[in-house]
Amino acid sequence: MEIDGAGTNGDLRYGFNQRNMLITNTAYVDGTGWMLQAEFHYDGANNRLPQIAYGSGTPITTTYTNDILGLAQVLVSDNGVTTTHMLFGLDLILQDDGQTRTLLADGLGSTRLEIVGSQVETVTTYEPYGKLLAQTGESGTVYGYTGEQHDATGLLYLQASYYNPDLKVFLSRDPFPGYATLSISQNGYDDLRSLFNSQLYHLDSVQWFTAAKYPISI
Repeated sequence: MEIDGAGTNGDLRYGFNQRNMLITNTAYVDGTGWMLQAEFHYDGANNRLPQIAYGSGTPITTTYTNDILGLAQVLVSDNGVTTTHMLFGLDLILQDDGQTRTLLADGLGSTRLEIVGSQVETVTTYEPYGKLLAQTGESGTVYGYTGEQHDATGLLYLQASYYNPDLKVFLSRDPFPGYATLSISQNGYDDLRSLFNSQLYHLDSVQWFTAAKYPISI
């Protein structure tokens, strides 16, 4: 299945498999047509294994070694040039790709400070719902809002789905159908859940709409 753009410069088109997982991202380029930007492959539990990015002209394949106990976490990523090891506690604590980078998160799990040695190299601030607001220094990690991975697509990979922080929506429908007595819970794409905007909920790495899993920014 594909969601089609209108076919003008900069439009995007997304392809999904039968399990409703994003598998391709293409962009329309004037004079050329639709160009593949990225593709993704998953294991039987819907954990992403490789990501192939085509944006630079030469395909870059990044493979992932996952810890699948509980919610899957990437322990090692390898793009053929750099191998990056991740260390997790309650959140991602640090990554090591030959240079150890300590990551400090806020209460939502979003990476806010990146420290190399004794120096703060990067400071990042997000708008509510994840759009990048400001960044000082050059980031050395793909882990950002809510501590999840930003992709070559510009999307946030939340394991059960991909999230667009600019549009504030998920790209695929939440498999949870919602509650019959709570109509807002039946919108499978919207992350706003305005009924709960005055309360603080933690964004889990799974998209499913349950009382503890609303993507509310603080």
